[in-house]
Amino acid sequence: MSAGVQKLQSIEINLLQMRHEEQAGTSPILRYVFMTAIVLVVGGMGWMYTSAKSEIKNTNKALEQVNLQIKESQTKIASSPSAGAVADFVALPKQLIASKPLATDVLDKLSALMPLTSNLTALSFGDGNKVKITGNFATSEDIITFMQATKASSSFTLISSSGMNKVISSQEDKNAAVAEQPLPVIQATFELQYKSEPNKKG
Repeated sequence: MSAGVQKLQSIEINLLQMRHEEQAGTSPILRYVFMTAIVLVVGGMGWMYTSAKSEIKNTNKALEQVNLQIKESQTKIASSPSAGAVADFVALPKQLIASKPLATDVLDKLSALMPLTSNLTALSFGDGNKVKITGNFATSEDIITFMQATKASSSFTLISSSGMNKVISSQEDKNAAVAEQPLPVIQATFELQYKSEPNKKG
């Protein structure tokens, strides 16, 4: 009997322990997933920090360039003429024009002094209402007459005379006969002082 009882003796199997071991075997995978998530979070934060730092650096460089341009502009403004000086410079051409005598007035008064057998070929204005003229005169007597007229004039003062030469006056008709060719004339240059009247500036 005892032998038969011994054969029928039950064997206990602890299934719970195996399940516990199986569950314990899955924990390293969870750890890897958790570690990977931590690495991704830390890496993302690091990338965001690096990107923000790079943008700040670029912004600082741009700001430095803007400040440099502002300093250069301020330097140019400081070295440029003031608004008053610019206004004076703009008004300068008007003052220069006003300082010259009226050309038509000068020509009218010169024409009255020129002999009938003479003509004016050049006229230029200098500083201090000085007028330089060049004319062709038929004879030396005409030159003397003109010089005496300028001395007696209330509008001009004779300063000097120069360049008296015999020249051939310009020929208007090149096909004219030889007998009609113009005679030589005396060309002379004079420097005169023009006495402008009030309100006669041009």
